[in-house]
Amino acid sequence: MAAHFGALFCAFLTVEATQVVCPSQGCTYTSVGCTISIDGREVNCAHKNLIGPLYITDLPGTIEKLFLNDNQISAIDAKMFDQTTNLRRLFLQRNSLLILREKTFEKLKMLLELDLSSNKIASVTGSTFIGLTSLTSIKAADNPLTNKDRHCPSNKFLKRVELLFDAGALVSTYECAPIVSCAINGCSHTEDFPVGTCNFDQVQASFSCENGGLAGVVYLTSIPERSVTVSFKNNLITSVKPETFRDLRAVETIDLSRNKLSSLPTEIFINLKNLKRIILDGNEVSVYSPTSCAASGSDMKVTNESLTLPGNGNTMTWYNCNGDISGLGDDRGGMLSSSLRSGPFAHGTHIYLVFLVAVTFLFV
Repeated sequence: MAAHFGALFCAFLTVEATQVVCPSQGCTYTSVGCTISIDGREVNCAHKNLIGPLYITDLPGTIEKLFLNDNQISAIDAKMFDQTTNLRRLFLQRNSLLILREKTFEKLKMLLELDLSSNKIASVTGSTFIGLTSLTSIKAADNPLTNKDRHCPSNKFLKRVELLFDAGALVSTYECAPIVSCAINGCSHTEDFPVGTCNFDQVQASFSCENGGLAGVVYLTSIPERSVTVSFKNNLITSVKPETFRDLRAVETIDLSRNKLSSLPTEIFINLKNLKRIILDGNEVSVYSPTSCAASGSDMKVTNESLTLPGNGNTMTWYNCNGDISGLGDDRGGMLSSSLRSGPFAHGTHIYLVFLVAVTFLFV
């Protein structure tokens, strides 16, 4: 038994002794145990126990594949790629990367494939991937950056951002972004919200605050009057002040899907003479019908709202469930369920009952 534990202890010491650290001034690829193929097109540094930041100073300009996977690399120095302009494939999976510095890959304009999966990357900047104009494949699974279930502080929300590269590579990232809300007397998206929270497409006459982190009661005074489409999809909105849509006489579609709507009075839409479609799917209340509200065993009161959409004459009905439903074990006060009446409405306005919520307000 003593000999057995002695062997294990010696093996542990051997593993520790083989960890390789590249000094801050850089190292050669041979000094850290990397090998190069006979034709000079591949450098293999996989499984070499590299640990910490890495700056290899002499990577040949001929290489097309670079294997750095299965190490403990925590950071990559952009200068390492100064001469590798022909690199096509870069493998960095299963390391300990925490950050990717700005312009890390700027010189890799020929890179086709990048594997960053199974690291510890939590965020990237707008310039992290500058230069990757030929990228057709990017893998980033098993990173905090791509974890759609990651937790955010109570003053932030989980924002989904699609990174689409010029040559077609696509990856969905998730970041903790600030929640924004309107003052009681209204707010302007151009003055009170972070840049990019809401945008107006001049050509399509489309106004969108989709996935912007808007929370609570929305009273937005800055929606362009000529907007034909208005979207507040994927937010944390509980209600909308009537003044928000009051002057939008050209609007045809309003998307309020995937929020936390607790009430929706018809007066919100009273002046919208061209309105044809209201989308309400994916709200926390959309799963409840009047029957299920009554069957909950609580003192909830069912009320309904009906609206004839002026733009096409279709009639829409939705149900408000209000009351104490503490017996359900969670907070669902003020629930709303939407439904459509039969008839011409089936050919016009659609409400899709989708229960996936892309933006989730998470507490720690």
